[in-house]
Amino acid sequence: MKVLHVIPSLSPQDGGPSFAMPLIARGLDIYGVQVDVATTEGSRERRTNQNGVNVLYFRRQSEFYKVSLPLSRWLSEHIRDYDLVHIHGLFSYSSYTAATLAAKKGVPYIIRPLGVLNRWGIHQPAGETPGRGGRGKK
Repeated sequence: MKVLHVIPSLSPQDGGPSFAMPLIARGLDIYGVQVDVATTEGSRERRTNQNGVNVLYFRRQSEFYKVSLPLSRWLSEHIRDYDLVHIHGLFSYSSYTAATLAAKKGVPYIIRPLGVLNRWGIHQPAGETPGRGGRGKK
């Protein structure tokens, strides 16, 4: 099985999901699942292999919602190469784009909302997100 994980950021500054993603990917790799991770990064694009997991970093055009047009183009061309797309996060450009393209191209997908649908998350002011050690601006 070939699984693509799409996550807005792997930066430690963005908190828990960036720490959990490598552990999830390694765990799946142990069971023979081929795992690729697509994410965004400031101003660079690069591809790395971290513990047997291919990580593709795509340049951002905006920090707000982590907009990455190169990620959109890549997903449009490659999303059918995967048996499943696992989307991490809900309110980000990469999440919306991955879900839309997976649905359009008939690729099964799941969304891990990362707590934004719980009562606390829903009542946070727009543009703010929990950071390490407290609230912080996006």
